[in-house]
Amino acid sequence: MKKLLAPLAIAALLLTACGGGVATAPSSGTPTDASSQTATQKPDPQMPDVVGMNSGKAVNLLSTIGINTEFKGPDGKAFSTPSAANTTVKDASVSAGTTVKRGQRVTITLNASEAELAAQAAATALASQMATRYQFTCTKTNSIYSDKSAFKTTDYRAIWASPDFAAFTQCNVTLGGKSSSDRPALIGDEQIIVDKVASNGGDVSIPSGALIDVLKACALPPDIGYDTSKGPGNNRVEALTISALDKCGDAPFAAELSRIASGQPPARMKDGTYVVGTAIQAGTYQVQVPAGANGVHDCYWERTTTQGGTIANDFISFAPQGPVVTIFEGEGFVSTRCGTWSRIG
Repeated sequence: MKKLLAPLAIAALLLTACGGGVATAPSSGTPTDASSQTATQKPDPQMPDVVGMNSGKAVNLLSTIGINTEFKGPDGKAFSTPSAANTTVKDASVSAGTTVKRGQRVTITLNASEAELAAQAAATALASQMATRYQFTCTKTNSIYSDKSAFKTTDYRAIWASPDFAAFTQCNVTLGGKSSSDRPALIGDEQIIVDKVASNGGDVSIPSGALIDVLKACALPPDIGYDTSKGPGNNRVEALTISALDKCGDAPFAAELSRIASGQPPARMKDGTYVVGTAIQAGTYQVQVPAGANGVHDCYWERTTTQGGTIANDFISFAPQGPVVTIFEGEGFVSTRCGTWSRIG
């Protein structure tokens, strides 16, 4: 028996050495999951409530959840750059809460059209420009440019409110930093103002110059001689004051502007010769003695007929108060070294 076992053991050893051992079953790996090899699909989004939302925010929100958008105004016209529009959402083609296929395009209606937005933007830009367009420089001296104490403002109403209003002798005006000699282009309603000056017989050969004259008429009361300051033909000055009344009818000197606009002669005069009723109003006048002055000296006045005859006259060597004279329509009046006469009755 022992002889039989020995050869069997030897045979088993030889088989093992030659790789002939008992075969074992291969180990099984982890089963392959087919779903992990496919990208995870997000569910279709639901339409959020964007009514009343700013259009830019609405675009960002819908884009984030996978909804494409197109915008139009209440006029039905599409926006070229909807996300930049400063508007709010008025309506959407898909109701809030509705499931929308990913990538689907939803139409958003805004509360304003692109044309309306452009007009609003232009109006805002113009208002900003107009706020500082007019520069008024007023002075109590005869020099606008050398007077370091000159009053400067962008609003003629500030001139009226200035404590120096009564002392200002002149105001200079520029448009956007440019004078009339630069001939700046008109903007906003400025052309309408100039067109009205032209329609009333005014000189608009330099449109910016005509506009500046209107603004000057709004800044200070018309001085003596303003009626004829633009040369022959009072309609040239009347045209300016008519437009000035449209622009600054609340001026504290609006009554004087109205007088000039209506073609009525003035009720104040300096030394000179006048036809009563044409160049000066009829009535009773008195010389206004300047503050601090020692009366009136060497004043001569004369009333004349239409043919030049003397009706009445007087030479005043000295008068503590200004002389008084009554003049009548149709006659002439002469004043020499008397100063300024104002009607008192």
